[in-house]
Amino acid sequence: MSSSSSSLKRSISRITNANKLARVLGEISTRASFSTNARVSNAIAIASRLGNKTWFDGLDDRANVVKEANMFSKAVKMVGFVGVAMTFASSTDSVMTECECKSRKESGDESEVGVSKNKSDGMVFESVVLYQYDVCPFCNKVKAFLDYNNIAYDVVEVNPLTKTEIKKFEHEWKKVPVLVVDGVALYNSRDIIKTVDRRVKEHSGLTKKWFGEKSEKEMEKEEVWCKWIDDRFVHVLTPNIYKTFTEAFASFDYITDRGNFGFFERQSARIAGAVSMYAISKMVLKKRHHIEDERVSLFEETRKWMREGVGAKNKFCGGDAPNIADISMFGVFRAVKTFQTFEDVCKEVPEFVPWYENMQKAVGLSSRTDGREN
Repeated sequence: MSSSSSSLKRSISRITNANKLARVLGEISTRASFSTNARVSNAIAIASRLGNKTWFDGLDDRANVVKEANMFSKAVKMVGFVGVAMTFASSTDSVMTECECKSRKESGDESEVGVSKNKSDGMVFESVVLYQYDVCPFCNKVKAFLDYNNIAYDVVEVNPLTKTEIKKFEHEWKKVPVLVVDGVALYNSRDIIKTVDRRVKEHSGLTKKWFGEKSEKEMEKEEVWCKWIDDRFVHVLTPNIYKTFTEAFASFDYITDRGNFGFFERQSARIAGAVSMYAISKMVLKKRHHIEDERVSLFEETRKWMREGVGAKNKFCGGDAPNIADISMFGVFRAVKTFQTFEDVCKEVPEFVPWYENMQKAVGLSSRTDGREN
C-alpha cells in the first residue's frame, strides 16, 4: 500500500466517533455562508456546547482541523466507506447555531417551538420530537437508538401527573414514549424503533454494519432479545429503581430542572410520583413478575443477558457491531447510570462493564438538539 494510502488510513483511525464528528465536519465543509475561519469557529463552539471537546483531541490548531476534515473526505472516497459518507451527508444540518435559531425566529420560519429543524438535502427526517419521562426505560431505548443513528431530536418532558403534553394525540395509547416524526405520531418503543430503523435503511440502503444485511438467524436472535428486554428485563429493573424511598425520590429529581412546569407542579410531580411508584413497585410489579428480591433478580437477569444474549466470545449481542437489542439494553441501563442500582450491577456482574463501555463508544454522544447529555 502506498504511503499516501497509509496516511489516509491513519487519518481514519484518529476519528473515534465518526457519526458524531459528522456534525462538525458538516459545519466546516458545507456552510457556505461563513468564511472558512468562521465555519471552524462555529464548529468548535458547537462541540464545546455539546460537551464534546474530544472531537478535536490531537488537532493543534484550526488549520489542522480543516486539513483533517479534507483528508478524511479523501479517505472516504479512496477506501470506499460509502456508508460513512452517506452518514455524513445526512447529518450536516442536524445542529443549528444560536445565530441561525435567532434568525429563523425573527423571520417567522418556525412552525412550532421545540421542533427540530433537520431539513436539508439528504436528511432522513425534517423534524423529530420525543415526548418522554427522563428516567423511563422505554423512552431511553428510543433515545439510545436516535443517538446511535445520529438523528437530531427535540425532547418534550411530559408531566407524569397530568400528561397534558400528550393529550393532544388522538390515540388510545396514553403512555410515553411518543415520537413525532415529520408530524406523524408513533407509539410503543419497539414499534417506534422498527419504523425509524426501516426509514433510515430505506434512505441509506445500508445498515450500521456498513456492508451486507443481517442473516435470518441474526434477525431472529435480535427479535428474541428485544422481546425479552421489553417483557422481562425492564420489569425486573423498575422495582430496583424504586427499591427504597431514597432511591424513589432520587429517580424523580430530574423533574425539578426539566420540563416546562411551574414550581408547584414540579414538586407535586416529584413527591406524588416517587410515593406512588414506590408503592406500585412493592405491591404490584414484584408480585406480577414473580420477583422476591429486586437486586438478586436484577443480577441474575443481567448475567443471563451477558451469558446468552451477548455470549463469551462476542463483543455485542449483534457480534462485532451492536444490533437493536444491544441498543435497547444499553438505553435501559443508561436510564439508571447515576443510581445506586447501576453501581450495584457493575460491582456484582463485572462482565457487564466492558459491554456497557463498548456500547457507550458505539452510541456516542447525545444527538438531542438541546445539547443535554442522556
